[in-house]
Amino acid sequence: MNKTMKRKLIALGLSVSMVSSAFTTEGIFQDTAIVSAKSTNTYRVNSYGVLTKYSGSGSVYIRANVSALTTTVFDSTKVTSFTVDSNNKYFKSVDGVLYTKDGKKLVRYPSGKEGAFIVPGTVTSIAQDAFRNCNVSSIQIPNSVSAIGNAAFYKCKKLQTINIPSTVTALRKNMFYQCRSLKS
Repeated sequence: MNKTMKRKLIALGLSVSMVSSAFTTEGIFQDTAIVSAKSTNTYRVNSYGVLTKYSGSGSVYIRANVSALTTTVFDSTKVTSFTVDSNNKYFKSVDGVLYTKDGKKLVRYPSGKEGAFIVPGTVTSIAQDAFRNCNVSSIQIPNSVSAIGNAAFYKCKKLQTINIPSTVTALRKNMFYQCRSLKS
């Protein structure tokens, strides 16, 4: 079973165990796997392509039919990384972080990732709630960024330092709500 197939099965809430390898009657070497349901993942996309509900694995697989996310969609999950279906027209993932397909907007940072993060120089905007509930300790934003959405750092309780360049001219509503550790 290839890694891509295994990752997709896991993203759908299925447990995959390799049992053995065997020769088929044609003499072809073949892996044998057991696929079983584990704790249920909830993945709901409405008719407009908006991912409205997700719970389950921290490794989130964004399907091809997803075009947008609701603000609170990942509040019940500690996301460790995002992976995007290659046929998705709206999003891409780089190092587990979710961006628009063109890479110009940082859409969502995984809430379960810790430590420092440097926003890539290709990013021109940071979406509303992009770092919502994150465990990141510091964020470096490049001069290429000119806009940061409302509540972008909402409940980043471990955020201690952030460098916002002068190219960002407005601080939005609830941008640092409950950022209790913020020092500079």
